[in-house]
Amino acid sequence: MKNPLLFFSVASLLALLGCTQSETHVARLNVVDLGPPRLDTLIQDRWYCSECHLEVDRSKVPELRGIPNATAWNDSIRAVFDQEILDTYKQWQEYGEESYTDPTCGGCYSDTAAYMSFGFDVLTFTDSMLCLQTKRMWYPHGGNGWSSAYRLWNIDVRTGGEIPIPEWVRAVDIAATDKFISDFFGDNGFGNFYECHSCEAPGYIDRLIRDHQIGLIDGEWVGFEMIWPTTHGHANKQIVEIPLNRSEKAAHGHD
Repeated sequence: MKNPLLFFSVASLLALLGCTQSETHVARLNVVDLGPPRLDTLIQDRWYCSECHLEVDRSKVPELRGIPNATAWNDSIRAVFDQEILDTYKQWQEYGEESYTDPTCGGCYSDTAAYMSFGFDVLTFTDSMLCLQTKRMWYPHGGNGWSSAYRLWNIDVRTGGEIPIPEWVRAVDIAATDKFISDFFGDNGFGNFYECHSCEAPGYIDRLIRDHQIGLIDGEWVGFEMIWPTTHGHANKQIVEIPLNRSEKAAHGHD
């Protein structure tokens, strides 16, 4: 099916900025078959925002069906993707970036070396709850530099409401989470030099809560923190999945 789908809710604003979306092939793929509640995939073809000097690569966007408030959730997810594009345009302006043209590039689609893509992962989907992770990847210069933005959506499938992050998460044992992060880098060949993430990023648990980067996965609360060890290059940035229930037990002296 071929439609001029405007899957970004601010497409009219982007048009005012000179951004033109291509016609879109929309493929609805039922990725989880649980009866009436289901998750489909909208596929957005690659398109280019000339005013933003930004290419948006072929992307996958989730669409919830068969649960209460599905339309509101879908609108909220797309609004997050919209905002990423607008924030990037604003950043171009703030930093005075010039458009980039490489005559050796040949068939380059963009007049910059920058591009962005969107996607998602289903972390848990049962008859009672869904934990969905949406993600944005940003490649600003065409080299090995990158950044990512993740958001976790914890949804009660039966009521259509948000599953709140419990208050005890704010009081987890920071020493225990720091040790988990240090061991993560040590176990993955980076060495045990990164011993105190809370020293480098004070208040990171509160930030994970505020930025919706904590998900309920198979009954356990997990935080997703992007960490770039300062003595290593871009290629060594990692998304560390921090098991918060384990640190909650440590904070209360449980086994």
